[in-house]
Amino acid sequence: MLGAVTDARPWHEMTPLERSRRATQRARRRRDAAHYLALAVRVRSLRHAMGLTWPQFAKQLGVSVRTLARWELAEGHYPDRIHLRRFEELERLNADVVAEGRQPSFVR
Repeated sequence: MLGAVTDARPWHEMTPLERSRRATQRARRRRDAAHYLALAVRVRSLRHAMGLTWPQFAKQLGVSVRTLARWELAEGHYPDRIHLRRFEELERLNADVVAEGRQPSFVR
C-alpha cells in the first residue's frame, strides 16, 4: 500500500500537528492513486490505438512486459522520466499519424 499511515491512534487523541500530517498523507495517497489510474488509462488507450500487444508495446517503450502490465493495471511504481518521455513521444507520433490518416511504420 502506498504510504501507509502507521499511527493507529484515534483522531481525537492526536495533536493538531499529527492530524495535519495524517491528512497530508491521505491526500498524497489519493493524489498518487489518481495519477497511477490516469497513466494506466493513457497507456492502455495508446496501446490499443496503435494495435500492439503487450510485448510489442513494451519493446517500443524499452521496458519489460511485466513493467508495462503494472503500468496498465495501475500497480507498482510510476515510470521514470526516460520512459515517460518515450511514452509521450509515442503519443505524439500516434496523434500525428491518426490526423494524417495513414498507417504508422512502427506498428507490427
